[in-house]
Amino acid sequence: MSSSLQLEQYLPYRFNQLADQISSNLTAVYSSEFGVSLSEWRILALLGQQATMISTDISHRTKMDKAKVSRAVHKLGQEGCLHRERDEQDHRVSHLSLTQAGIKLYNSIIPKALEWESRLVATLAEEERVLLHRLMNKLDSQMRVIAGEK
Repeated sequence: MSSSLQLEQYLPYRFNQLADQISSNLTAVYSSEFGVSLSEWRILALLGQQATMISTDISHRTKMDKAKVSRAVHKLGQEGCLHRERDEQDHRVSHLSLTQAGIKLYNSIIPKALEWESRLVATLAEEERVLLHRLMNKLDSQMRVIAGEK
């Protein structure tokens, strides 16, 4: 064998492991304290920033599959957190927005989310945080290039 792969040093593996740990921890926090799943939180967070979106756009932005988005949207709707308005030109499409209850839930989760993020990056100096964001942006751009090559 001319080359070997050390899994613990392989960046895609390391990124995936870290992402799984973060997701598991955040899921536990959001579920126990607010009764929402990570998928539901991502939708709340997007709609808290965008005001109105359609499910397809949510799926693209969050990289969640359409079925997962659909289930989360359905549950948030049942909980009274989302308002659906049918598109006048295309009745298959619904414009989604937060209700007052959804805004209240979103606003109650934000401090906890920011606190959790602060705890995660507390080990990094400010310059390292800036560098981390810059490097992640570069890798994100490179992934778009790679994905476009398919």
